[in-house]
Amino acid sequence: MTQKRKKDKRPAPIVVLNARGIVPVSSGDAEDINEFANGTEFDLVKRSKRSHKHLRTYWKALGQAVKATQISATQEHLHRELKLATGYTEKVINRITDEVFTVPSSIALGDMEQDEFNEYFRASMAMLATWVGYDPLRWMVAA
Repeated sequence: MTQKRKKDKRPAPIVVLNARGIVPVSSGDAEDINEFANGTEFDLVKRSKRSHKHLRTYWKALGQAVKATQISATQEHLHRELKLATGYTEKVINRITDEVFTVPSSIALGDMEQDEFNEYFRASMAMLATWVGYDPLRWMVAA
C-alpha cells in the first residue's frame, strides 16, 4: 500500500479469528493484506459487535419480571434501578452548585462494547434474580 495523507488514508484491512486462524473478512481486505511484504507485522485492535439478540433478551427478561412481580413500575424503571445497583454509573457535576450526582450509564449499542455488556448482563440478571427470588432467564425459557 502506498503512503497516503492521513485524511485520505483508507481504512485498515479487517480480519476475523475463526477455526482456521486469523483470516480477512472480505476479498477487499485480502487484497489489501496481500499488498504488504511477507513478514510485515501488524497491531490488532479488537472490535466487538453488539448483539441485538442479547439486548432483546435483556429487555424481555426485565419486561417479564415487571409483569410477573410488579417489582418496578415499568421495565425502563427496573433498567435504571439495575444499572444503579450494579454500579454501571457515572458521576455528573452541577457546575453551578458543585453538587456531584450519580447517574446510570448508558448500555446503548453505541455506548457499550459487547464484552462490557456481557459483564453487565450477568451482573444485572444475578441482581434481578436476588430481587425477585428466581432466575429470570430460566423463567423465560419455561414460559
